[in-house]
Amino acid sequence: MAAIIARELDIRDQLGAYYFAKHDDDKRNSGQSLIFTMAFMLAQWKREFADILFTVLEESGILENPVDSLFTKLIQIPLESLTQDQIHKPIAIVIDALDECEKQNHRNDILDIFAEHFLNLPSFVKLIITSRPDDDIIKAFKNHTPTIIKSKSFDDIMKASKDQTQMNNVSKPDDRVNSFEDHSSTNLEPNDEKNLRDLHIYAEHFLRSHRFTQECIEYGPEVLVQKSEGLFIWLILACTYLYQHIQGQITLQQIYDLPSGGIGGMDKLYQSTFQCIFSKIEAEGKISVANEVLALIVISHQRLSSVDISNLLQLNIGDVELYIRLMLSVLKVDVHDNCIQVFHKSVSDYLTDPKRCDLNSPFFVNTAKSNLMIVTKSLACLNKDLHLEICKLEPGILFKDALDFEHRISKISTHLLYAAKFWVSHVVQCKFEGDLSNSILVGEILDKFTTNHLLHWVELLSICGSLSIIQ
Repeated sequence: MAAIIARELDIRDQLGAYYFAKHDDDKRNSGQSLIFTMAFMLAQWKREFADILFTVLEESGILENPVDSLFTKLIQIPLESLTQDQIHKPIAIVIDALDECEKQNHRNDILDIFAEHFLNLPSFVKLIITSRPDDDIIKAFKNHTPTIIKSKSFDDIMKASKDQTQMNNVSKPDDRVNSFEDHSSTNLEPNDEKNLRDLHIYAEHFLRSHRFTQECIEYGPEVLVQKSEGLFIWLILACTYLYQHIQGQITLQQIYDLPSGGIGGMDKLYQSTFQCIFSKIEAEGKISVANEVLALIVISHQRLSSVDISNLLQLNIGDVELYIRLMLSVLKVDVHDNCIQVFHKSVSDYLTDPKRCDLNSPFFVNTAKSNLMIVTKSLACLNKDLHLEICKLEPGILFKDALDFEHRISKISTHLLYAAKFWVSHVVQCKFEGDLSNSILVGEILDKFTTNHLLHWVELLSICGSLSIIQ
């Protein structure tokens, strides 16, 4: 939806910038990345903005500024410098899936940018946000009185979006508040006719392409669409579950037996899926190890490959790849870099919520314990692999002066970089209350790390541009 709105605004020459968050991409979701993207796209929108931006960028060290200062210098100042005759109609900044910026990473920075600084922008700049109504997002915008667009049809949503950016006089400050209200969010009705038609097309294509009886192909699509309650994510999971986890010829009755859509239905479907997966893993006798692999995929701050997971968790690569193959109904593997992620954020939400996923199930991800596990594995990795002059520079040569510095960085293993960048963040998410043994364990590993490798760690962070972590 956000992409279609952005395209429509672009056709009308009213798209200032767009930014699509992604739950498993820590780098993309940072406040700094958001500001750089907005500045780049606004420079493409208006040449005069670009000229002012280039002048601002001449300031030494500006890119190292904190996010609030970056927003002021790279976005606010260039926009305020535009004259009235250079602005002919309002522009919109479109932010999609704000809720996918994870709280423990950069979500607070991004919320602060819009909640605290957006009102400082000129009145011709509007904001469209799509998001689930999470508590912290609602709280951040509580003083903005946002316009909420609720509609039963796609056409009505597009019309509402157009109305919000059609203003005759962009020089009046009040126009911004009365006509756009800073933020619009959109709720799509699942039973929209076009949505149901798309669901039916997907279901029919899937059933025809796999081992289903003629009866399933003829009547199954309608049953699946009805049971999905308009949720595409339910339909994808249900079809994958039927194909990958039910043995033998699939019958129409088995389609009827699937739990219906909605959160409750999704949870039952996830439960059935993971029970099938872990029953196969149980035969290998390594349930706890498979849970560690799943936990790392779910709560890691960036996507990792099977090799990275194996190295970081110190597991046999064959075992890791086996677990991932068994979990492919709920995971996806990038064809370009082989990095692994859950196929939808709802997978992580289910696995980590004790109110939805049984605490005693072998696939429940206890975030506190899992973060502790990742901390101990990361520090063990750093204690083992960190060493002086990790990039092997010749004596007297500064890293920035090395002609092949990018090649040298590429030689540093991804799992080591992950451990260096994110072990602190995982420590913050651990809970040690009353857990003396784990506190002592982490303390002993940390003591060894700080005694032998603290400066090596700082050197590595400096090389990969992540010294801000120490702050």
